Amino acid sequence: MTEMLTAEEARVVGSLAEKQLTTPQYYPLTMNALVNACNQSNNRDPVVAYDEATVEATLQSLRAKGFARVVHPGSGSRVSKYRQVLDEALGLDARELAILCVMLLRGPQTLNELRARTERMAGFDGVAAIEHDIERLTSRAPALVVRLGRQPGQREERFACTLVPAAEPGRAVAGASAAGGRASAKPGTFAARPPIPATPRLAPLREDEVTDEQRELLAASGAPSFHLFRTLAHHPGLLRRWLPFGGKLLRGGKLPERLRELVILRTAYLTGAAYEWGHHVEIGRAAGLTDDEIARVATGPDASWTGLDAAVLRACDDLHRDGAVGDDTWAVLAAELTAAQLVEVPMVSGHYRMLAGVIASLGIQPEEGQPPLPPA
Repeated sequence: MTEMLTAEEARVVGSLAEKQLTTPQYYPLTMNALVNACNQSNNRDPVVAYDEATVEATLQSLRAKGFARVVHPGSGSRVSKYRQVLDEALGLDARELAILCVMLLRGPQTLNELRARTERMAGFDGVAAIEHDIERLTSRAPALVVRLGRQPGQREERFACTLVPAAEPGRAVAGASAAGGRASAKPGTFAARPPIPATPRLAPLREDEVTDEQRELLAASGAPSFHLFRTLAHHPGLLRRWLPFGGKLLRGGKLPERLRELVILRTAYLTGAAYEWGHHVEIGRAAGLTDDEIARVATGPDASWTGLDAAVLRACDDLHRDGAVGDDTWAVLAAELTAAQLVEVPMVSGHYRMLAGVIASLGIQPEEGQPPLPPA
């Protein structure tokens, strides 16, 4: 029989496997990198806060079970590194390792969740390929995966790794280890969209209400009839200072237009900003996005996106859910973008998150004929 893993062992070996499959250029991991991988807030359920002593003690127990090894410093290196050998011990190929990795880090999964969450780790050709490998894992002796059935209100059955107790996603890891580690539960879910008033709370300025100063600012906006600018013109001093900043991000930034529009559209979708979504569907088309790509923005980074496109969408999700871009996402961005472009990714997303709150709070209504925001 294969030895069971503790919650800490599952997190450590799962983190090692994930980094091996997604960022092999940074693998094996140093102790510091492994602690960060265990504690990252994206792609983990629950989120934990292990200290170095906990991870070190867990590595020792994993080595005793034959699931991890130390890579001693070689020429030109001063630090030891660590790698998993779960795949060697259990005879797993890369696709099977990816499936178990997701379950070790996130708990029981449906087939569709596995398809989306293994996309960056292994090449599965659709749900059928996932199901084929699941069948191989369930039919082993002993089985490495078991069926759990459906949760109440759910359509799909779930599958769990038999190496760990089948804890429900979102449940905290059992208390601190003897080495002094600690764990804290944190729901990795998206905030609900804010309700948008059906009528303006602050009406856009009518033409007969506009002062000379406000008329000058509306002309400078380039779209003097838009509800957003006519509402913000109630505060001309603020509008005067905001226009250059917003204009710099929209027209004078360093991000390629296509990537910028992916960031704006995904942020608008997540925040329920129908006003911004409607305007940027047209701007996105002008920037080179196809209608199919715009529709897939609403589905998110796991909807057949790859490479840098997937990374910028995932950055928006990380920011919306966790307040910061996650380590894995950042590694992909940093490999492709300049320093200035890296600054702009969270800046653009944050700016449009701010606008979403302003639009919702003031009740700014979409322009007539705008493309509607896809449902959540």
